[in-house]
Amino acid sequence: FNQICPGEMTAGAEMFDVQAQVHEITAYCGRDYVVWSAPVTDLTSWTCHGTCYTATDGSILYAPDVVEKDGVYYMYAAEQCGSVIMVARSEKPWGPFTDPVRTALGFDPGILVDNGHVYAYWGFCGSYCCELNDDMATIKEGTFHAHPIGHALCPGFNCETEHANKEEAFFEASSPRKVFGKYVYLFSEGNANMRELLGGKGANLAEMTNIGLPV
Repeated sequence: FNQICPGEMTAGAEMFDVQAQVHEITAYCGRDYVVWSAPVTDLTSWTCHGTCYTATDGSILYAPDVVEKDGVYYMYAAEQCGSVIMVARSEKPWGPFTDPVRTALGFDPGILVDNGHVYAYWGFCGSYCCELNDDMATIKEGTFHAHPIGHALCPGFNCETEHANKEEAFFEASSPRKVFGKYVYLFSEGNANMRELLGGKGANLAEMTNIGLPV
């Protein structure tokens, strides 16, 4: 249940701030995305802008990300349950996002635009990152990095084990930020002891477990 937009059933919603207006993309795990917005000074007053993107193949969508570069908004749509990442564009933060192109990125990407450069971070029980070319879809040569941080393990998946971390470790949900001149990497964490618990479940379950909430 989404406590920000009461009445909307969502998971993994993405929020971003555009000119003192907060926009939230909701309704993932369906076949389209919906956008809501509210003034940053009043997060009880939400406006629904309707559907901003529909899966190109009618598949189930997972969590998206949206960034702005040179006055254009780019949505990274996770089609086929996150296994295919498309990038679409719009002149407005609420869409519609059109002209989708398949990217070279993997599961659950987060995008950071910084000083004209665009960086992508992604992965599930294994983290990856790169700089993108100007097309916002392909990886710039020589910039791909695998396993920049240790990761959790998940049963039923062919997880790489050399870089696994038995303590706090990357699970999924990459979200890079730049805050007051410093780079911050947010992600859902897990550890090797949670393998049977987490299984194929979604983001934030590891954090819930760490603070004692039942999952």
